[in-house]
Amino acid sequence: MKFEVKSGKFGYGKEPVIQDISFDVEDGQVLAILGSNGVGKTTLLKCMMGLLNWHEGHTEIDGIPMREMSSREIWKKIAYVPQSKGTALSYRALDMVLMGCSASLGLFEQPTEQEIETARKAMEEVGILHLQEKQCSRMSGGELQMVLIARALASKPKLLVLDEPESNLDFKNQLMILETVTRLARKQGIASIVNTHYPAHALKIADKALILYRDRNHSYGPAEKTITEGNMARAFSVDVKIGDFYYDDQCYKSVIPIRAF
Repeated sequence: MKFEVKSGKFGYGKEPVIQDISFDVEDGQVLAILGSNGVGKTTLLKCMMGLLNWHEGHTEIDGIPMREMSSREIWKKIAYVPQSKGTALSYRALDMVLMGCSASLGLFEQPTEQEIETARKAMEEVGILHLQEKQCSRMSGGELQMVLIARALASKPKLLVLDEPESNLDFKNQLMILETVTRLARKQGIASIVNTHYPAHALKIADKALILYRDRNHSYGPAEKTITEGNMARAFSVDVKIGDFYYDDQCYKSVIPIRAF
């Protein structure tokens, strides 16, 4: 599948938020979106998925404008994981993940054993099968985030869209999310678009990067050529140093903030 935004523009009232943005992502690729708070990253995700209407430009899936597709067609291909902000719902984790199978069910259909097994496999994929009986209202923010990602995987998407998936997660769970996104891309060919505040995470998993700036301009291209010290300074008003760290003959990128300005 090829997912593409062409010349997208959006604003609230007279205030422009997104100006003339174009990018694409294909099967097996990961696109990281970076930028400071309030710059429009979540708005961009909503526009590109049709949750908000572009003022100009459009989104295409395999060359077909998304406005010409039904919601059912779109959500069979795309799964969205919003920012986790907690929930008071008393669903079991397994029931929450089962909701990801709803695209394949009719209005009054009940999930079959096959759908239940699909949900359990999705939970196992992100390492939370042990939480299947726990109520979401009693979970930590990190646990709930993992459940939402499993719910998205249960729909068997072609494109996974994640809005700050590392939020509220400790080091181990952050690493699990990054490894899951990479594994899905490399082994199953699932494309991902990931909003993140962590340039080092983007360098670890992304093939492409899109950086949004406060002046409503942007940079887009291969991750290692786009996530540079100069672009990070421009985006975050922070001097950074990007360097290589080698362990077991493998190169890891480190991004070290030096000072704010």
